[in-house]
Amino acid sequence: MYDAFISYSDADSAWAETLYRRLRRFRMGDRAVSLFYAPHTITAGQSIPRFLSEGLNDSRCMLAVVTPEWLASEWTRLEHEISLWSDPGAVAQRLIPLLVKEVTLPPALARLKYVDFRDPDTFQAGLRQTVDALRSGAVRQLRVAADLHERESVLNAALLPWLGPSGPSFDFLWPEMFVDPPVVLRRHPGPEARLSAWLAAERAGARRTYAILGEPGSGKSTALRSMLLNGGSRLPAQRTLVHARDLGEREEVLKRRSREAGGDGFAVLVDGLDEAGSALFADIAGVLTRLSRTATTIVVASREDFFERNFSQPGTDDLELHEVVEMKAWSVSDVVSFAARYAERMGDPQVARALGEVLDAIPGADRMMRNPMRLTLLLYLLAVGAAVDATALREPFILYRLFYEEWLKKEKQRRTTSLGFSAIRSAHVRLARWLYENRGSHGASPADLQEPDGASPRTGEELIRDSAFADLLTFREDFDGRPRVLSFRHETIGEFLLAQDILESFRNGGTTIDKGLRLTVADDVNRFVRSGMNDLAVPAADRLLRNLTARYRELLEPHAEADTSERSVRIREQILYYVGRLPLNECPEILRQAYRDETNALNRRSAALGAIVQGDSTIESAYLARLEQPDEALLNRSVQLVYFGDVQADLHAYVDGGGDWSRVRAAIYRRLEMFTPREDRLRWWDLRTLRSFYRSRGYRDVVSEGEAEILRALARQLPQDTARSRAIGLELDELLGELGMTARG
Repeated sequence: MYDAFISYSDADSAWAETLYRRLRRFRMGDRAVSLFYAPHTITAGQSIPRFLSEGLNDSRCMLAVVTPEWLASEWTRLEHEISLWSDPGAVAQRLIPLLVKEVTLPPALARLKYVDFRDPDTFQAGLRQTVDALRSGAVRQLRVAADLHERESVLNAALLPWLGPSGPSFDFLWPEMFVDPPVVLRRHPGPEARLSAWLAAERAGARRTYAILGEPGSGKSTALRSMLLNGGSRLPAQRTLVHARDLGEREEVLKRRSREAGGDGFAVLVDGLDEAGSALFADIAGVLTRLSRTATTIVVASREDFFERNFSQPGTDDLELHEVVEMKAWSVSDVVSFAARYAERMGDPQVARALGEVLDAIPGADRMMRNPMRLTLLLYLLAVGAAVDATALREPFILYRLFYEEWLKKEKQRRTTSLGFSAIRSAHVRLARWLYENRGSHGASPADLQEPDGASPRTGEELIRDSAFADLLTFREDFDGRPRVLSFRHETIGEFLLAQDILESFRNGGTTIDKGLRLTVADDVNRFVRSGMNDLAVPAADRLLRNLTARYRELLEPHAEADTSERSVRIREQILYYVGRLPLNECPEILRQAYRDETNALNRRSAALGAIVQGDSTIESAYLARLEQPDEALLNRSVQLVYFGDVQADLHAYVDGGGDWSRVRAAIYRRLEMFTPREDRLRWWDLRTLRSFYRSRGYRDVVSEGEAEILRALARQLPQDTARSRAIGLELDELLGELGMTARG
């Protein structure tokens, strides 16, 4: 309420009155200085002791008119003791001594910096110094209030957003239940460590830029929340958390806060870089670069593939990254420990027992649950008493499907929705498609949520008011006060819904498949599609194969119901891709037919890879021989670059120009480390593709020690008992020789 409380003795009342009147002439921004000065603030009939005490509590600081008389006053001594007690470290400068007469200061006051008013001729200079201190204190208090508000916002944020306002908040987790995530450093490699150890390893000094990377659901946002609450010794004490899509409009505010922090330092934690999308990346990178020039520490979180794809683009050279921190999967002990503490906090030991049953019953369940997002979904299901069949949780797709179905059922039971399940799901899928196509936009308006053909009688406004639809989403108000949908509560929910819609179109067959494939999706959605396919029983997989085969052949007919011949080619390519990923016991005839008859080279390639994954060695040998042709090798490289995200371009049009291929390279080496049936079937093609990339770039790319060890390990483990394995061995020998490495003995 007051900028300062003026404390003085009665003997100094004339001097205090002059101070009060002169200070009142100054301004704090757009208002006058606000002072508690007893003769003008306390009116007749009011309790002086009570109002003095309240005035002190309502003041940002105390201006103490220090004279021998002031020190001798019991009343003013009490006032300064209260002030020192409320700021014992003098961090907030709650007490500002104004030295008016010569006096020996007690130790409690001697340690404070005073304003010297002893010489009447320097009164104006002292007055200016006092005003500067008041203004500095006001800025500091606003900053502290902003930091406190931000901490409270983080602590009050929903831990499981889909539980609504009645669900637990982040302070339910922090700090006792927080799992310190395992990380590895990219720029300064070393053994796996914990995030807190990295934060404690360096003192906040020179301003730096860091990246926190991880796969979907690995806990990047939670890590940023924890860093806002506890930045260790690496991050400055003043920190703020902002979403990447909001950086542009908050740039000037962030710059001002950085200037105000001065030598104390300021850190900006940026979440959701990948959610903002590639369309906004250049603008975001520009803001980050300008902030880094203001000596601001920056920590930006992103999906690994998005980050690597975009940070290799022109325009990011000025943003120097000092460290890249990769989030790793939790250990099994992390999972078990968190579940036990969660169950204890919830007062429901059955939750921990049920999770233990899942881990014990399902081979590979530990790998799935070591992802924090997936573990969170399972704990939600267990906490709400959902009927979870542990044996069904073989794939992430199943876990997301159970969560989504349980969500709709619970909302129906709460009677907070008037829509049917199919209407809500249809609206969610429509929104997921819109958000996927318009990444980097300012969100979907109510009009964007309606069926384009008016098939649904619900308006966008009605959907937004429906809890079953809206409570899985995040919103912001537009300039006119209308809500816009920014995203799903977690981006993987939208990706799952797109994958589910694609698989549903395959089950329905016919032209419905065209609708399911009208949006070309990348590996983020295809991971869910493959996960859903892996869970198919034999009859279900056969049904999808029949429907996809029938539609492919229909599209070859002159009267096929496709928008254009180009559209027909694109749909056929996607059909061949997905047929090649079905869980089948043998290679389907449709892939052999397509490889033999397709006139489109890209479609022929999709058929070949699908046949290779399905185990057709004849097509494998024929396609590997075809890859010796320069045009075929160029097409193969071009498609890989687009699919894995080294370039952003049309899969059907891009031509490799010899640029960065780090994403493709990393993906191939990851597969060469693995020995599952799928990776073994792709081994020959992977080695040939690797050779093609190295050769096309004149062997300029240096093989890292890690990559060399992968090749050496593969050479040691390759069997030599079949003609195919011997051909793969020869391919590896050729690669090793071209890279200047010793071939196998």
